[in-house]
Amino acid sequence: MTTPELTRRHVHQRLHDTYQAFISCTTGLSEADLDALAITSEWSALDILRHLSVWGELSARTLANWHGQQNWVLRSAVLDDFNAEMVAERADKHLNEVVDHILAAYGQYASTLLECSDEELQERTIAPWDEDLNRMELIYGILAHDLHHLREIQKFRSQSA
Repeated sequence: MTTPELTRRHVHQRLHDTYQAFISCTTGLSEADLDALAITSEWSALDILRHLSVWGELSARTLANWHGQQNWVLRSAVLDDFNAEMVAERADKHLNEVVDHILAAYGQYASTLLECSDEELQERTIAPWDEDLNRMELIYGILAHDLHHLREIQKFRSQSA
C-alpha cells in the first residue's frame, strides 16, 4: 500500500491509533471470550489476533534486518493458505503470548520511526507480502492491516454485548 506524503508523524499517529484500537478491543475479555467471539466462519477474535501476530512478526523482522541476508518475502505462498496455516500453527499459543508478539512488533515499528534517519526511512525493500516499500510505507501498511482487523473485532464485540 503506497500512501503519498507519509511523514514520520503521520505513521506515528497510525501506530498510536492502532495500539489504542488493540487495547480497546481486548480490554476486559478473557482468552475464552476472544475464542468464543466468531469474526468469520473460520476465525474467532483470538484467531484474528494470532493472524496479526504472524504478520507483525514478519514485518518486525523485516524492519530489524532491513539490509540483512534473511528474506522474509512470501513470494510463492498463496496468502489465504499461508494465513490459514500460520493461524492453525499458533492455535496452541495462549493470549498472553499472542499479545506479547503483537506488542513486540509495535515496539519495533516505534523504534524504527525513532531511530532511523529520514533517508533511512525512505530506503526501499520488498515487504513480506511481496510489495516494494520504504520503511514508513511498510509500517503504515501493516498498521492499516491491523487496524482493519481490530475494528472488525470491535464491531463484533459491540454487536455481541
